[in-house]
Amino acid sequence: MPVTAATRIPLLQQGRIDLIAATLTHYRERDKVIDFSIGYFWTGQKLMVKKDSNIKSLADLAGKRAGTTVGALSLQNLTRAQPKAIGQTFEGYPEAFLAMQRGLVDAVVADVIILAGLRARVPNPDEYVIIGDSLGGGDYAIGLRENDSKWRDAINFALQDMWKDGAWDKIFDHWVGPNSALKLTKDEIGFKMEVWE
Repeated sequence: MPVTAATRIPLLQQGRIDLIAATLTHYRERDKVIDFSIGYFWTGQKLMVKKDSNIKSLADLAGKRAGTTVGALSLQNLTRAQPKAIGQTFEGYPEAFLAMQRGLVDAVVADVIILAGLRARVPNPDEYVIIGDSLGGGDYAIGLRENDSKWRDAINFALQDMWKDGAWDKIFDHWVGPNSALKLTKDEIGFKMEVWE
């Protein structure tokens, strides 16, 4: 079932979905209302701009507009990292990206993996660059209803088996790695290997 950052937790709590596997970062505030699997993917948050823009770093975003989605932590992280930036929210990341393409905002702020996915879907991906230091980041985890330990254990064991047998690395290489449409390395997303050891 398609979800947005604003709808995914309520849909899980209402029993309309059984788990959230949608770029859900495990934060303590969220842990108050749902449970989480172990983290399966660490990503940082950065900016994406048009390659020909004069924005080359977070400092250059002062007085400029950055789009993100409603319900995402990236807006708070942007405000903390560059208080002079003007944050603007959209219903989803595709809408924020479209606003940047049309010149309505100067940048999009989101998890690196999300930015790379947006960039990969346009006919001219080389016209967009992901820049700057990480604004924050965290582990993506699978969201589960509160106190369903058997279901959480089943998900955790499946994830552990995937790391052990190499399936996780194969999936990363196919969908995210340098030879995929996203063309990312683990270093570019801020991937922390110690998470998996």
